[in-house]
Amino acid sequence: MRRKTGKGTGGTAAPDGLAADVATFLASLKARKFSPATVRTRRTALLRLQQFMAAHGTARVQDVTVEVLGAFRRELEGNGFTPNSVEVYLSGVRQFFNCLETAGRLFVNPAREIPIRLAPPPLPRVVALADIRRLLAAPDLSTPIGQRDRAILEMLYATGMRRAECVRLSVFDLDLDAQTVRVLGKGRKERVLPLGKHAAAWLQRYVREVRPKLLDPGQSPTDALWLNRCHQPYSGEMVNFTVRKYARQAGITAPVNPHTLRRSCATHMLANGAHPLMVAKMLGHADLESLTHYLRVTIRELRQTHAASKPGE
Repeated sequence: MRRKTGKGTGGTAAPDGLAADVATFLASLKARKFSPATVRTRRTALLRLQQFMAAHGTARVQDVTVEVLGAFRRELEGNGFTPNSVEVYLSGVRQFFNCLETAGRLFVNPAREIPIRLAPPPLPRVVALADIRRLLAAPDLSTPIGQRDRAILEMLYATGMRRAECVRLSVFDLDLDAQTVRVLGKGRKERVLPLGKHAAAWLQRYVREVRPKLLDPGQSPTDALWLNRCHQPYSGEMVNFTVRKYARQAGITAPVNPHTLRRSCATHMLANGAHPLMVAKMLGHADLESLTHYLRVTIRELRQTHAASKPGE
């Protein structure tokens, strides 16, 4: 959320009491397991608000009015912030004032009168099911590395897990009899994901036949699930490389990465009738808001199918 150009804001001290309110608000975000990136964005927005208030003689948070916030918006716009960055900053400011209102620190919440005009994000890229099949079939199964890579691709698509969750897996996180895998997600929240018979079969083959060949006989054994040719645990960049490599081999021209497979998993599940609550739980989302993009893709495809089938004609 960096501005394109702009003037410095200087080092003017924040009004008394506001810094403490901001610190309390940011601590509450951390306690509620907001992502570090979100907390940083909120901190930056509120720092600029503190500096704006100090520079314009607004001494207390209770003295902030709709007009003050309107002037703050205009200053951001005048300093070269992109329209979307302005709205993200104001969204953080409104969240801050809502928390102050809930805590009884405000009688009137001026941020309620500030409209947030975020542009809808672009539709996420999703890999078509036919392309997914070609992607999964791309590794050379005559080699141990190809068998390992097939297992990685099958697991990423079947579970929709994040790249970081994939590289953190240990052999003890698998329950191949139950066809499940345990992952540690954001905020160190643990969840158990179904693998499905295809991913479970490839994982079983990898664990029994391939992974022992990738262990270094001269070192203490590691419990990391995914190992490379050098007997080291897989990194996130290695997972990225693996997905991109086989996407190219499968003839998929659009960029594909592990998150693309995550989105594709969610979208295909929703399109096939999965309940949004179940999909959100599987992906590790706290609520349904994060599924909005996937649902938009599904509705777009539904409209295309509806138009093509010409119902009623």
